[in-house]
Amino acid sequence: MLIQVTDSRGWHKETSFDSDKMLIFIGSGRRDDVILDGGRAQDALTVQPRHAQLLLLNKDNATPVYRLVNLADQDDQTIQVQVAGQASEQELKAFKAAEIAPGDVIRIGGFTLSLAEGTQARTGDVSYVVEVKLLMKSIQLLPGGTLEGTIVLRHKGPRKPAQFQLEVEGLPETACRITPASISLFPDAIAESTIQIAHPPDFPLEPGSYPFTLRVSAPGAYPGVVAEVQQRLVVQRFYGHTLNKKRER
Repeated sequence: MLIQVTDSRGWHKETSFDSDKMLIFIGSGRRDDVILDGGRAQDALTVQPRHAQLLLLNKDNATPVYRLVNLADQDDQTIQVQVAGQASEQELKAFKAAEIAPGDVIRIGGFTLSLAEGTQARTGDVSYVVEVKLLMKSIQLLPGGTLEGTIVLRHKGPRKPAQFQLEVEGLPETACRITPASISLFPDAIAESTIQIAHPPDFPLEPGSYPFTLRVSAPGAYPGVVAEVQQRLVVQRFYGHTLNKKRER
C-alpha cells in the first residue's frame, strides 16, 4: 500500500508498505511508520507522537481494508475521514475506529493522508480480440502533480495486422494524454502505451473522485468491438496562501 502525505503548504511525501503489513502507526514520533513532520509547526500542533494506527483486516484479499483507530487521548484531537466518492467527512474522536480502504482520505492536524494501492491494476478482456491492462502506481492526483501509468495490449484476434485505437472517457480531453494512442499489432503480439493524467492547463480539476474508462477498439479489423477498463481518479484538495509584506520604517 502507498500512503501519500501533504501539508497545508503543498509539501508532500510518499511511504510504501508491503501488502501484508498488519499494523501501521501514524504520528509525529520518530518511531512511527508514517511520520507527520512537514516542517510547518502549525500543522503539527495537534498531532500526537502516536496519533493513529491502521490495522489490516483482510490480508488475503486483493483490495485491502484497514481499521483506522484514533489513539489520541484528548477529545478535541479528532481525525477526519473522507470515503472515496462521498462529499462529506466523518469525524473520528479519541479511541474511535472506522474502516477505510485505498482511495479514502484521512486528515490529522494540518496533514492530509491519501491511501492508494501500491500498483493500481485493472484488466479488461474482449474474448477473441484484445486483452487490455491498465497499470497505475497511484490514482491520487496532487496539486500540481502528474500521474503516469502503463497500458498493455495483447492482440488475441485472427486478423493481421489490426490497428488499435486508445482513448479515455470521463476526464477532460486536456487532462489526459496517451502515447502512442494508435498501435498496430499482429496476432499474439504485445505492445505498451504510456498514459499521463494531470490538471488541465486552463483550469484545475475540483477535488473529488472521477470515474473514467479506457476504451480500446480496432474499427478497421473488428468493427463494433470495444474493450473497456474501468478506473477512477481521486483529486486532492488545493490550498491557497496569501503573503503580505509590510514595509519597515
